[in-house]
Amino acid sequence: MLGWDHPRCTKPLTAAKAAWEARTGDTVHLAFRTLEQFGDQPIEAAVGRHDLLVYDHPHVAQAARARALLPFDDVLPADTLEQHNANVRKWYALRRARGEM
Repeated sequence: MLGWDHPRCTKPLTAAKAAWEARTGDTVHLAFRTLEQFGDQPIEAAVGRHDLLVYDHPHVAQAARARALLPFDDVLPADTLEQHNANVRKWYALRRARGEM
């Protein structure tokens, strides 16, 4: 898993890694790089070395142009996508209610 070297990314990924490993017994390898490093190397160069990339929105257009990433609906079952969408809707509603958005 590759992500941004910033606490907003490193903390949740590290927590998710620990939870996944405790639940499944599988090992998750984390790698982090700076935003500058994301900008210096094309996203498609990282795709072959990592199963999951967590990246910031400025790089979405670059990844789309390179056809480097797959849409979730191409690789996840419909029920998993619906659960994710329901969770996102709840998160968004909560943030709006708090005046955070």
